[in-house]
Amino acid sequence: RKRDLWVLDITSDLGIPAFAAVSARTDQEQEGIIAGFGAHLDPRIAILRAVTEMNQLGFYVDDVEPSETGSWEEWNKHNLNRKDHPYMVPNPDIPLKLYSDYAQQWSDDIYEDVMTCVNIAQSAGMETLVLDQTRPDIGLNVVKVIVPGMRHFWARFAPGRLYDVPVKLGLFAEPLREDQLNQIPMIL
Repeated sequence: RKRDLWVLDITSDLGIPAFAAVSARTDQEQEGIIAGFGAHLDPRIAILRAVTEMNQLGFYVDDVEPSETGSWEEWNKHNLNRKDHPYMVPNPDIPLKLYSDYAQQWSDDIYEDVMTCVNIAQSAGMETLVLDQTRPDIGLNVVKVIVPGMRHFWARFAPGRLYDVPVKLGLFAEPLREDQLNQIPMIL
C-alpha cells in the first residue's frame, strides 16, 4: 500500500520527548490514518517507539479492505483524513526540530533515568506512585507506576492538565471547553 509518514513532536510542559508517528494512505479516498506514540528521555528512542507502534497498526489496517465489515468500519467511522483533521499533520508555521534541539536528559543507567522522570513529575507538583506486583514464583520484577494528575490516552475530560497545559505552553489564551476538545476516540 502507498502511505505517507510523518512524526509530530507532542512533548508536553514536562519536557520528556514525546512523539506521534502518523501515516495516511495515498492510494485511495479513505486515507486510513493510523498513529503510534512514543515517549523517552532520548528522542531517538521515543521516535522509534512511535513508528514501531504505528507500524503494528498499519499491518492490520492495510490488510482489511474497505468493503469488509467489522473492525475496518469501526476504525474509519469518523472518516479521518488530513483535510478535516489538520492537527494530524505537521504545522508548516512551526520550524522543524533536529536531534540537537533536545537537551540530553538520559543516561546509561535505567535507575537514574527513572529518577529523572520522578523528579520531573515532582517539579510539576505530581507524585509518582509505584506498586510492586512481582510474584516470587515467576522471578521477574514487575511494577505498576501511576502519576495522579496525568491523563490516560483514552478520553478523560475531567479538569486538570488536559485544559491547563495547552495554555501554559502558549497554544491557547484560555482553557478550551470540553465541547471544543477532539471528540474522536483513540481506537486501538
